Amino acid sequence: IGDRDGIYDPGSANGRLLLGLKGTISEVELHTLRGRLTAGLRSKAERGELALLLPAGLERDANGVVMKDSNQEVQDRIALIFSAFWELGTVGKVIRSLRDRALTIPRRNRFGDVVWRVPTASMLAGMLKNPAYAGAFVYGRTQSCHARYASGKIISRRRPMAEWKIVVKDRYPAYLDWERYERIQTMLTDNHAEYRRNQTRGAPRDGAAVLQGIVWCGRCGHKMGVEYKNGNRYVCNFLARSQGG
Repeated sequence: IGDRDGIYDPGSANGRLLLGLKGTISEVELHTLRGRLTAGLRSKAERGELALLLPAGLERDANGVVMKDSNQEVQDRIALIFSAFWELGTVGKVIRSLRDRALTIPRRNRFGDVVWRVPTASMLAGMLKNPAYAGAFVYGRTQSCHARYASGKIISRRRPMAEWKIVVKDRYPAYLDWERYERIQTMLTDNHAEYRRNQTRGAPRDGAAVLQGIVWCGRCGHKMGVEYKNGNRYVCNFLARSQGG
């Protein structure tokens, strides 16, 4: 085995010793370089200067300065989403409001380009939860879990706001102030808690719908409700709710 410093015989004690020392030194150097890189990234993050991927509605100019999207329609649609949620109170009502007016929402695709999509609950929730729209640079919103899917993919989950590692406010041009952003997060949390309560196991009740509260959809796994018009039947409304139907 050879490198730029010489040739080593792994069959000899001296060769194995030298190869072992070189391997240990290389591992220490790699660890040191990785530590310096991590420290440099964290230092930039603490100043809010780390160039993270921006959501639709924010962009960087040639000098790296973050500004609102130059497309006024994109700006107006994002502002509408936040104002509509503030007024209506739930993601589902916002989706129905947008769809009633045949309005799409701006999103970034995997190439970083802004594209227009039909709104869904997950899309809107992601926008409403993004602190960049409140002008804040946030680092460490996600954490990787050791649990894996069957495919081997690592699960990444959002941390609660209290556990975000770095928050630098007033770093970006904002679509809403931080106080309203925090209030919206509380509204989203309350809505989710109510949804989870509705999804807990219920008890059979008197009447025709004897399985009310204990029937679950075989396709999506969500609780089914009872529809009394056009004959009594159990229906799953999850897809309709998630897409504003």
